[in-house]
Amino acid sequence: MECELCFEEFNRCERLPKVLQKCGHTFCETCVSQLVKQNELSCPYCRYKISIGKEEYPPNNFALLHAMDNIRDEREGKGISKYYKPNYQVSQSMISSNSKKRDIYEYI
Repeated sequence: MECELCFEEFNRCERLPKVLQKCGHTFCETCVSQLVKQNELSCPYCRYKISIGKEEYPPNNFALLHAMDNIRDEREGKGISKYYKPNYQVSQSMISSNSKKRDIYEYI
């Protein structure tokens, strides 16, 4: 699962998923820290204004972290790789000039 702003995968370090409690949207810690200006944050999706203080910094989205762990464990248990690769061959005509093979595997 990835941050919808930077498209980097969430992790347990600098890309911790942070939930904006007022609107419920989730972004990585790196992006949230860049969004905070003068103790205020405006959600990039819904533009909801959120006051941010030291005590009010958006919390980790533990539900998302737990779901990510469960998906990883289930895939490892079944021997499935990170990106699902189908048994059939992906032809060049299926790939647009600005996409990568990996993009296709993620959505099949």
